[in-house]
Amino acid sequence: MAEDKSPTEPSDADSLAGDLEEGIGSPPAGVESASVVSLALNASAADPAVTRELGGFLHEQRELARRQRILADKQSALLDHRVERARLKKEHIEAQNHHLHLQHIHDRLRLVLDVGLACFGVVLALLLVWAVWTGTRSKSVVVEAFTVPPSFEARGLSGGGVAAQFLDRLQEIQRRGALDPTVSTPIEDAWSREIRVDVANTGISLGDIQKFLRSWLGHDVRITGAVVENGDALVLTVRGNGLQAQRVEGKASELDLLIGSAAERALAAARPLELLGYLESTSRHAEAAALPGPMLATATATEAPHILNMWGNALTGLCDDLARIAKSNWNRTGGKQIIEPRY
Repeated sequence: MAEDKSPTEPSDADSLAGDLEEGIGSPPAGVESASVVSLALNASAADPAVTRELGGFLHEQRELARRQRILADKQSALLDHRVERARLKKEHIEAQNHHLHLQHIHDRLRLVLDVGLACFGVVLALLLVWAVWTGTRSKSVVVEAFTVPPSFEARGLSGGGVAAQFLDRLQEIQRRGALDPTVSTPIEDAWSREIRVDVANTGISLGDIQKFLRSWLGHDVRITGAVVENGDALVLTVRGNGLQAQRVEGKASELDLLIGSAAERALAAARPLELLGYLESTSRHAEAAALPGPMLATATATEAPHILNMWGNALTGLCDDLARIAKSNWNRTGGKQIIEPRY
């Protein structure tokens, strides 16, 4: 029996060696694969039971290696998942940083906007305070735009142009007749210095508010005028608050003279002291001498001495004019006195 089994033993040993090489895979650390195979072959040659045990052991080793590979795959997948999660966390952190940066910029812009709105509100409040303050202290002569006939418009002479000429004449009279130009009454137009800052949702401007405050709280004299054609003649009428209508009439070619005469009459009613100084400075003594009488009835203690002084100058100048006229007549008649007959 022993002799019959001996031919098969080398074959089993060879098969076992192949299983060892195939099943063990990577031997434990520190053990050479050739030594393991040699030990297995020697043991299997000595006892067939060892071959069976060794086959079971190799099967377990293969199963363990398979499970280790599965575990390694799972660990690799877990590692990939953690890497992906770390990448997502990084992107989330970067997105949060970007959002915080944008929020910081937004906060700064909002702060700038709030400061700008606050400054605008302060400026608007200051403008209103300034408008009230100037309104209460205003004592100006304000010239509104005049109304003119259509023929004037056709020639390019608008109501604003006529009013501007009237304003220029008033300012010239004031410049030459004011006692102290630094404290003289302001004379201005009503259209060139208007503040056009519109108040939202109201349809009005700061200029309208200022005009209302000046008319309500101030002491302005607002002058308006109208030019009317009466055949070949022109009639210029100027009027204002506290100012009686002043009407002058003349030829159409004498518009400048009409404007000058109307300006003198308007200033005589609104600021007679300045007109008196103008008449006295232009040597119109007869007209200047006729003004002080009514003026003294309403003059203040400060104005009265100036009125009396200019009245005296006007009378002196009138006497000088009369003396020059008398001397001229004397020289013209050769010293003979001309006595007109009385009937």
